Amino acid sequence: VDKGEVVWKYDTGPGWELGDIWMLRNGEVLFSRQTFAAKVTPDKREIWRYDCQEGEELHTLQPIGDDLAFMLVNKKPTGRVVMFNHNTGEVLWEHTIDFPESSTHGQSRRMRYTDEGTWLLSYISEAKVVEFDKDWKIIWQYDCRQPWSAVRLKNGNTLISMEKDRKVIEVNKAKE
Repeated sequence: VDKGEVVWKYDTGPGWELGDIWMLRNGEVLFSRQTFAAKVTPDKREIWRYDCQEGEELHTLQPIGDDLAFMLVNKKPTGRVVMFNHNTGEVLWEHTIDFPESSTHGQSRRMRYTDEGTWLLSYISEAKVVEFDKDWKIIWQYDCRQPWSAVRLKNGNTLISMEKDRKVIEVNKAKE
């Protein structure tokens, strides 16, 4: 949208839940749906796609720099973080994430990679936001009802949106 006018539109097809969407510097768009993720050009050509396998859901997709991106593939009881090159489709690595208490749909939304090189994961059904270091060790946790999203702010605090309570809070490292 520019000055109130729609300037570009792309139909992702039928289905549920558009998760993440990012416009890259070159104008391409990277997005996730509940059952797939894709990258499209400004002229609406699909140039990369991941389709979920049976029992998987996809609600997180985040670019990192000009070439990399990661997605969190939800699946009961173990999901996985997949780091890949969104220009070539090459998978660079995968890391499993345990979701012992959740249905696939209720596991997580909008995992984020931070500028500090850590990972923020909102466990919706398990009522917590967890920060992992580069070795996937927990370095911080904040308990709250149904966290939908957690984003690290430039001031070092974490902005958390909570689905059940329909509110957004800002939390510091001391959990205040």
